[in-house]
Order: sequence, then structure tokens, then C-alpha cells
Amino acid sequence: MIYFGLLGLSPDELGDLVQRTRRILAGRPAGAAQIRTIEHCMRSLPDDGQITFMADPCAARGVESVRLIARMPRVEAWPWLQRIGWSGSPDQWEQVSSAFANGPLHISVYLDVADTIGPNLGVESTLPAPDSARQLWEEVSERLVDLGAVTSEEAAAVMAWGGRETVDLPGVESLTRIDRWPGYKCVLAAEGGISAKAYLAFRAQETLF
Repeated sequence: MIYFGLLGLSPDELGDLVQRTRRILAGRPAGAAQIRTIEHCMRSLPDDGQITFMADPCAARGVESVRLIARMPRVEAWPWLQRIGWSGSPDQWEQVSSAFANGPLHISVYLDVADTIGPNLGVESTLPAPDSARQLWEEVSERLVDLGAVTSEEAAAVMAWGGRETVDLPGVESLTRIDRWPGYKCVLAAEGGISAKAYLAFRAQETLF
């Protein structure tokens, strides 16, 4: 999937971008209803929300939907989901989003948009590095275990993977600090069921002296 980072687009410009990518990837236009729904998602955002990325996975996955990623304060997310017509319940949303209640103010919501909003949502929060916020990571992990989204062993493995080290890389004059930074994304189905994915990222920082 190719993700397009969005900065300052209007709803109409987002619709135009989706139309262009669909013609390139599928050789045919997106339907008018799909474009209206995508533009409605952007127009319905809270004042401090934004669509940060979009991707059109039709060629790779053979689907009609377009993936949108919206970032907004956690407390604003459920009203937005209501406005755009997500079919899940507030109790389902609160179950998942509460896992990140003590984390950063903003969360990211992943949704698939065809003529209507797809039933599955991804939810993630950019947490601080585990070694600087261990209590927060433990709280999130415990909540996900309670929800049945991960096992205790899986949560422990994610926690154990986080860390940092300074290394001398071949061909690099200065030392490089490597952070091992995990992340959780919860997946919520409108008809019920919660799962989670763990992403393991490396972040490299080169020292000046």
C-alpha cells in the first residue's frame, strides 16, 4: 500500500486525489458516492482534527475501499465517527479507545471508505519510548490483555523489545544511537471483536560529537 501524506488539502482536493489514484491504479474512476463519502469524512472533522494519510489499496487487495487515517483528540473521535456513519456502538469504541486514555491527547483512526464507511477501524496512539514511560506502556498492555486483544506473553514480548543502544555502524564516521520503539494498533470490528497488532520500529540518530 502506498500512503500519501496530506498537508492542508481541502475536501474537494482530497476527492480529486482519490480520483487520480484510482484511475492510475485501477484504470477506472471512483464512483460519485465514494468520493462524496470521502469528502464528507474530511468536512466532518473537528476543528483540531485532520486526515493525515490516504492510500488506495485496490490493485493490491482487490477492494473498492480507500484507506483514510484521521488524527484528532481522543474525546472528539466518537462524535466524528457518528457524523460519518460508522456502524459500531459507543461501548465498542470506548472499550478500545480507553486503552490509550492516559496516553497522548491525540489518537489516529484508520478506516476504509467505499460508498459507505467500512465496519472495521484501526486505532493507535503514538506513545513515548517505553524506557521513558514504562508505567504508561504497562497500563496499555494490561488493558489490551484484559480486552483479549493480546496475550500476557505477547504484551511482555513487546515491552522487552523496546530499548536503545549506541553502535558503531560500518561506513559511518560518528556513533549512531538506535532506538527500538514498538507500537500497538487495535482493530475493532463493528459487529464485535477486538484484536491488536504490534509494530516494531527502529529509529536511528547520528551523533555530532
